[in-house]
Amino acid sequence: MTAGSDRSNGDLERLFQAVEERQWDTVTEGLRSMWGELYDNRPAELLALFSAMPEEEFDKAPRLRIAQEHLRNKVEGKPFSRAYRDILGSDEAADPIDRLAALTGQLAVARANGRHFESVRIAETAREYLRSLPIDAIPKLSNALPEFHFHWGVTFEQAGRTEEAVDEYIESFDWATSIGSRMTMTSAAGALAYLRALAGQDREAAAWLEKIPAPPSEGWWSAFATTKALLADALIKVDRLDRAGARAVLDTIDIAQSVDDVGEYYFVSALVTSSSSDAQQLLAGMDQLLGDLPRGEMRSPATSEYLSVARYLLLTELGRTAGALRMMESEQLTADAPLIRQIAVGLHVRRLIAVGNHAAGRRLSDPLKHVANSRPRVLVRALLVSAETDKLGRYPELLERAVELAHYNRHYSAFRMVLPQTRLDAAALFHELGDTEVSMRLKAASEPVVMPGADSLTRRERRVVELALRGLSNPQIAEHLAVSVNTVKTQMRSAYGKLRVSSREQLMQQLQFEE
Repeated sequence: MTAGSDRSNGDLERLFQAVEERQWDTVTEGLRSMWGELYDNRPAELLALFSAMPEEEFDKAPRLRIAQEHLRNKVEGKPFSRAYRDILGSDEAADPIDRLAALTGQLAVARANGRHFESVRIAETAREYLRSLPIDAIPKLSNALPEFHFHWGVTFEQAGRTEEAVDEYIESFDWATSIGSRMTMTSAAGALAYLRALAGQDREAAAWLEKIPAPPSEGWWSAFATTKALLADALIKVDRLDRAGARAVLDTIDIAQSVDDVGEYYFVSALVTSSSSDAQQLLAGMDQLLGDLPRGEMRSPATSEYLSVARYLLLTELGRTAGALRMMESEQLTADAPLIRQIAVGLHVRRLIAVGNHAAGRRLSDPLKHVANSRPRVLVRALLVSAETDKLGRYPELLERAVELAHYNRHYSAFRMVLPQTRLDAAALFHELGDTEVSMRLKAASEPVVMPGADSLTRRERRVVELALRGLSNPQIAEHLAVSVNTVKTQMRSAYGKLRVSSREQLMQQLQFEE
């Protein structure tokens, strides 16, 4: 046991002693100073301490009631619960920390009930109230501010107000760092990494991932606090043309433990789906999980957008193009359109270009180049559409601009879907910029060789083959998939039979998946 843990145990004993002696001022001050340590590492003891406190003390410090309910929901694994019992009114005469706690609790209730515009209004009120406080009042709030800012960020993100969410997540991360709360640092940095990756700013996204502290080996919060970071990692791998790697990351996520991220999860999963069997399985799993969720949880503006895009991609993969096209008919793009809607239009444009409908594709794509604060994920694709449909001799210039923007942001996925000649031209430009691996992947994708029998592989057989193609040994594959080596061998033999090969060497020589 370390000196730090000895000190923590001693402080905790003194805190319980103060409860027994009904020294409530000491208890409240102890909770304020130890909150980060207790919340991250000692949730059971913290709940026991709350249980020992009389109701009148919660009335005096209402923030404690909300903290107790929030922690109980997390520890007891109630992923669908976002409401709090005994939610308080907005007493403007309350202490600042109690007023902010009440407002944050109220916005959580509004979100849970599907009243997302109301939750945004409450978040705006809380944010303005915090800004109005004198500077000397802020240190007293320091242990609560990481969670406050984080929940405000979630509220703005779910409403599609991405940049405001980024601001709140940065505040949350900074305050969490100052008090040493690894859980909130992980949640906030993961959220920031994901939003940067979504924008196509993968260089910045990777930098945020590097700021995430190593989680404890048995951290009670790792199942939900790391979800956004994992989604960011998967999206970065998609953008670097490593779809098998992205699938491997997605396999580690239990989305039922983090329902706030259900839209993002199915969006990223749909991006890496490349077979009809996987698309059908993912669509069925999505419908089943959404059927179990309270309506308010699954229908925030952002979540609805994500699920629409995911469904569009899966229907397209299944060949149900009529249904997919109907989903896009209502998409209207304005200067202040949410980022995910801009991405949806960009994906639809690529489908139009692929079937030769260049005029419609360009008509939809042109506004994407003029959206305020256009992001690389959107702008790179818009430039590529302009290049491929150009009639004024600007193809080389437009392609070079797209390549340079992608190179700087390390965002290459747009080039996987372009016309074969465009892909080859882009590969040559990336090679000149030093992106040799990307160049090789794009060249290989321009001449795909899919072996007969690949479509008949089961999802597990496909995973085993993909991992084998990445160079993993049978024991490594078994460890990655949490199965026995014999199971891997059995699945590999079955895959060999369907693919009409007899060895891993033949696979390496002949089989090329869509990646």
